[in-house]
Amino acid sequence: MVLARVSPSFNRSCELIQRLTGEELPIPIESEEGGKNMEKFFEPMFERAEARGEARGRAEGRAEGKTEGESCLAKLISLLMSEGKNDKIKDVVENEEIRHGLYKEYGIS
Repeated sequence: MVLARVSPSFNRSCELIQRLTGEELPIPIESEEGGKNMEKFFEPMFERAEARGEARGRAEGRAEGKTEGESCLAKLISLLMSEGKNDKIKDVVENEEIRHGLYKEYGIS
């Protein structure tokens, strides 16, 4: 295998990708047949970038879900307190089935 001849614009693209991803990019390799397999060149980098994006998305989703859950629980507790049903608050906090039943009953989603 021999090193490929690359254009200045390709080199600039590689520099940009390196600045964006922080990854060192190897120089692409030409096969003996002369054809470049760019998919093999970029695929590992894209897979790592995709994994980082998925991890970031999961973290954001967990944070969003936590915020929504806390908001629903606070709203339910507030409604129970305003109706003088303080005795139900302990059950709501400790029992998921009761909590979700009351979410449905009060139209909290």
